[in-house]
Amino acid sequence: MAQAEQQTAELRTVTLTGRRPVRINEDVWPLIACGSDKDWQGEFERQASRKWSARINVRQHADGRTLVYGTALFETVYQGERNTSSKAGFLLDSPDDVVGTIRQVRAELESFCSHEYLAVVANAANECIADLPAEEI
Repeated sequence: MAQAEQQTAELRTVTLTGRRPVRINEDVWPLIACGSDKDWQGEFERQASRKWSARINVRQHADGRTLVYGTALFETVYQGERNTSSKAGFLLDSPDDVVGTIRQVRAELESFCSHEYLAVVANAANECIADLPAEEI
């Protein structure tokens, strides 16, 4: 039975910065926070000639290991421009500095972005931080 459960589990490959990607079982690494934003040039997204989007996720294993990773995308229909994407991610041994790592993912993504969508990446990071489980004080 355990083998059948493993076969139906959703596997995800996560790109990490400065090291090879990791493959995780989403049931074992649940999403605990995420943030996203998008923008486009034009009045309606479906008619846009340029689109910008970003997403940052935080997943945490029961043992405390934490994955913080994100993607930024630029799509265009203009000749001379090309679609681009950037990915960044970090694996933490403990959840001690999740906010700092979200900011680090943001900085990595922004280093590949044009100025037009820096705000989209910043908004995704801020939304992800706000979506983290509340800290008791």
